[in-house]
Amino acid sequence: MLYTRKAQVLFTKDQFIALQEISFKTHKKIGALIREAVVKTYIDEKRKTDIAQAVDNILTLPPTPAPANYNNWEKEYTKSELSH
Repeated sequence: MLYTRKAQVLFTKDQFIALQEISFKTHKKIGALIREAVVKTYIDEKRKTDIAQAVDNILTLPPTPAPANYNNWEKEYTKSELSH
């Protein structure tokens, strides 16, 4: 993955030492640890929220009546789609 954006983050001495220890034990760079934490804490949660909102939006759509004759409806729909 290509990283093209940068953010500056300040930590307390104790926080940074803890990150260094985790980095050493996991053989991961501190930047990688921070990116993983951001994804797990915020980005994954945002995706879940976005999906739940999309489902709610779909489920609250007004009901659409079924066509009386599906074959006729399909022909009309196909014509209208081809004309766009």
